[in-house]
Amino acid sequence: MQKEIAKQVTAIMLDCCKKLEESIDLVANASRDDELEKKELMDFRSSIGKIMGHIFVDVLHPIYQRHPELEPEELKSQRR
Repeated sequence: MQKEIAKQVTAIMLDCCKKLEESIDLVANASRDDELEKKELMDFRSSIGKIMGHIFVDVLHPIYQRHPELEPEELKSQRR
């Protein structure tokens, strides 16, 4: 993948992850009191985690291997 395209894809994927995290917050704030909703939140959080895992492992990691300069510093420091 060309560097400029990789840069754009990376930005889109990181924005997707941010939106996915926001969806967890939204569901969590609505699920505070109800036990069934708490279970649904755990399931939802697990599903979102799987999606984010696929984004990082299957999309971003190959980009960062080819273009390491595109990997954000905070992600680099998490791997150390």
